[in-house]
Amino acid sequence: MKANLPQEDFLHYLWRTQSFNTNGLILNSGAHLIVLNQGQYNIDSGPDFKNAKIKIGQTLWYGHIEIHVKSSDWYKHHHESDPSFYNVILHVVYEHDCEIRLPNGEILDTLELKQIIHPSLLLHYYSLKQSSKAISCYRQLSHVDRVFIKSAIHSQAIFRLEKKVSHLKGRLVQLHYDWELLFYQELMKAMGGRVNKENFLTLAIKIPILLIKKYKNQPEVLDALFFGQSGLIPDKPTELYVQNLKKDYSHLKKKHQLKPMDKFVWQFSKMRPSGFPTHRIAQVSRLLSSSCIFQTYHDVYSIIQLKRFFSINLNPFWFNHFHFKKTTTSQPNKNIGESHIEKIIINVISPFAYLYGKHQGLNHLIDWSLSLLESCKSEKNREINQWINLGIKPVNALETQGLLSLKKELCEKGRCTECKIGNQILKKR
Repeated sequence: MKANLPQEDFLHYLWRTQSFNTNGLILNSGAHLIVLNQGQYNIDSGPDFKNAKIKIGQTLWYGHIEIHVKSSDWYKHHHESDPSFYNVILHVVYEHDCEIRLPNGEILDTLELKQIIHPSLLLHYYSLKQSSKAISCYRQLSHVDRVFIKSAIHSQAIFRLEKKVSHLKGRLVQLHYDWELLFYQELMKAMGGRVNKENFLTLAIKIPILLIKKYKNQPEVLDALFFGQSGLIPDKPTELYVQNLKKDYSHLKKKHQLKPMDKFVWQFSKMRPSGFPTHRIAQVSRLLSSSCIFQTYHDVYSIIQLKRFFSINLNPFWFNHFHFKKTTTSQPNKNIGESHIEKIIINVISPFAYLYGKHQGLNHLIDWSLSLLESCKSEKNREINQWINLGIKPVNALETQGLLSLKKELCEKGRCTECKIGNQILKKR
């Protein structure tokens, strides 16, 4: 039945790890097969394994291996008309249902795996693939050696970091390798949080770095620049601080020919007051008045020193306001919260240090970027709680980043056979 057929990812795993009895392999032609080198796993287009070395009968063959669930998939995928498959020397399938002829008329040798896979291995593969849980191996996880789990977490943490770095590199090219500008824009996005990050990016684009540098020693003017460009200054302010913002921005707008954002784009609903865009803009304005903030991505500091850059001096107006509309009885945080600082370190400074280190050949920056993640506390969210409930307790942000990547890139996509943990579970069977 088709429902009982394994998917190609499992067959790729079998061939990659040679997790079947390789003694006395017989091809569909009746010839004996010896696998000397299974080839290099190919994740791009073309045959699944390249540059393999096998022996069929007394003849040595060098070439590519293609893998399918059924032999007929060769024609289903139109490989007969694709020149990149003309050098395939072996067809590995779960079920052999038809002969395959190459363009020269020869029949392609086929190895059928159906009768040589250990039943318990196949059954366990099905249990992983058919699990309804977010983490498919939840039942078997406690039986996996912690060394392999740690290794998988660390590998995925690096993968997640490099994925962020790849995104940054693309943006860097778009910005003509202006490192400072990219750092500024990414920092602004991080200050905006999940809801307002794109609005903060727009705000960053509307406030050139040159203006920030020009007014960095005039914090009240810088506040006016940020709030004015955000469009959030009230039309009829009553308090002196806000009146001064409106007056200063009117001068800045005329002097620098500025165009503000539409105030209605900003999101305030369904978030804590400390995350209101007005409160965050007040914080980032004072943060960017620091003369050192643009150097944090290529100078090595301890985590304690780095966090000191985020100590700010807000205008007293913000000691009892989260926005312009009314005062609050609760005490707003005068500084950026430590958890938010660590989010910026995890998502902006660490990836920047990694990218800059790679680009400039500075290995100490690459090492520093990883040590920053190890120095930050483990993150708290629903996905991490799922791992904790299974007995996997991360001790720092490097491990939580790895666990987030494991779940998103492997678990949720059913890629158990590509996971170090999944491999260990299958290997034990």
